[in-house]
Amino acid sequence: MSYSKRKFLQVTIIVIALLLFGISVILYGLTNLKDFKLDVPALLFIAGIIFGIIFSWFWIFMGRLGDRLGLISLHSLMGWMGERRAFKKLEELLPNNEGYKIYKNFKFSDGGFDIDAIVVGKKGLLIFEIKNISGNFRVLGDKFFKEEWCKGNKCICELNKWQNPIDEINRHELKLINYLEKQGIVIKSRKAILLVGKSKVIERIEPLVYIIENLAGLKKYLDDTYIEPVFNSEFCYKLNEVLSRNSKA
Repeated sequence: MSYSKRKFLQVTIIVIALLLFGISVILYGLTNLKDFKLDVPALLFIAGIIFGIIFSWFWIFMGRLGDRLGLISLHSLMGWMGERRAFKKLEELLPNNEGYKIYKNFKFSDGGFDIDAIVVGKKGLLIFEIKNISGNFRVLGDKFFKEEWCKGNKCICELNKWQNPIDEINRHELKLINYLEKQGIVIKSRKAILLVGKSKVIERIEPLVYIIENLAGLKKYLDDTYIEPVFNSEFCYKLNEVLSRNSKA
């Protein structure tokens, strides 16, 4: 299960559980109002009312908790949907019968983050970071900026290291290469950021990572990627054996 899908399900379950808890204690209080005693169920009822008031206050008036949960859930859902579209396109362009193997949401056996997509085949080891994001972006070297509207004015905001897809794919590549070296495989990889939302890169100044603006651009990127002689069928089999055996893909 991908990180985006897992996060979306976690937030959804938390919200449903909180709502069910609140409803249950309110129903209990209403059905036992005549014989009200300050026992454990009554204290739960009072706690539920207090919790409901605080939760509603944050959700409706402050907007912080609601926005936080809502944004996490929405972003996770969008990420999951974007990954599914990208995987389908990759399978279409790099079919298994031509010797390609696609690892979706590759997860290391020691846990931690997952890599959105890894491709092994005659064109080498390809790493993809998939982002279902929208907006206008500027890329300067390893910096990623997004155009935002702040109090009626357009401003350029730099994405932090946890939002910046360049930082993210660099971390993923480093861990994967180190991991393979420990297994006795020393190779270079190619990496690309695949944007699948309504996004546009309006400025690029020496980006450190190849950026594919949409799924249509994925075909051109793969067509332009030359064949790696070392990635013959024997080597690919060895590499796939290591990745399959030591991962949670």
